[in-house]
Amino acid sequence: MKKLLERRESTMKVTIEDIACLANVSKATVSRVLNDRKGVGEETRQKVKKIIDEFEYNPNLLARGISTSKTKTIGIIIPDITNPFFPALVKSIEVELSAQGYTIILCNTDADIMREKRAISSCISKRVDGIIFASSQIDSSEVKFMLKRYNMPCVYVDRGSIDPDADAWVFVDNEYAAFLATNFLIQNGNRRVAYISGPPGISTSKERLSGYLAALRQNGIELDPNLIYTGDYTIRSGERAVEELLEKDSFSALFAANDVMAIGAMKALKKHGLSIPDDVEVIGFDNISICELTEPPLTTIEQPLTEIGRLVARLILDILAGKPVQDYSPRMQSRLILRESTKNRQPYGRGSNG
Repeated sequence: MKKLLERRESTMKVTIEDIACLANVSKATVSRVLNDRKGVGEETRQKVKKIIDEFEYNPNLLARGISTSKTKTIGIIIPDITNPFFPALVKSIEVELSAQGYTIILCNTDADIMREKRAISSCISKRVDGIIFASSQIDSSEVKFMLKRYNMPCVYVDRGSIDPDADAWVFVDNEYAAFLATNFLIQNGNRRVAYISGPPGISTSKERLSGYLAALRQNGIELDPNLIYTGDYTIRSGERAVEELLEKDSFSALFAANDVMAIGAMKALKKHGLSIPDDVEVIGFDNISICELTEPPLTTIEQPLTEIGRLVARLILDILAGKPVQDYSPRMQSRLILRESTKNRQPYGRGSNG
């Protein structure tokens, strides 16, 4: 057992014999579990699966050893396929990869760390050449260990921790973008600006909250904790946020850390008989396609998805070609898209569409 634990902490490969020994079953039983075949009791199956997950055993990868053959396939791992932002991001990346003859394998993790690990394991077993990863965690040390252990090229995109050992990462300047949106609302005459944050533990949540707070400080507005709600990037959390915020205090403007929550917030505001933007101005973040179809159309921060997709694709391909990209970490700029959910539709500062 001690030797197996040492293997897990090193780059030594755990074998099927090791898994069978730990689980006190035969290699054939482990094989049945790996291939999801019948003939194994549920209790035994779960025990074997737990050990496989714990030791991050990947039979297909081990079987091919250190083969350098290319599959022209890239794995893309995202946290929430139901959030329109991520399919749009994937499309922008896929367009660039497809032009170079690559196909993609898409994995959705529902922002679950165990599913992230399984997604990486699945990509490795399918022999992808590299991974593009939108992490759901600020501290994803286990995931980083897996990527490093199997020498898997990876580019982080949109969210995730700043990993000093990462090949490359591409994010927008979330803090400045959130500052831009909040400051716009303040310049419109709003001193009571509510904020719906994303979940803690996600880099975009932390950075956008920092931008909101910076705008308050810049304008000499004291922070009121009653005006901040922690959501989870879903429509329902946007609705719940408004319900709770209205119970605590009044506000004349609201900034949500993504469009999906902003749309939920607008739904709840209307339910309470509040007019947008006359009673409450609303700004979202991402500029998903439905923003133009909401009533009223939603003012939002637009991320440059085409540029992000092009850059991310180029970076992963450069890594695979052996070109130097270490420490390449651009902070891309967003812009404020003004629509009818805010009152003042005149050009405002750098990053506005006017």
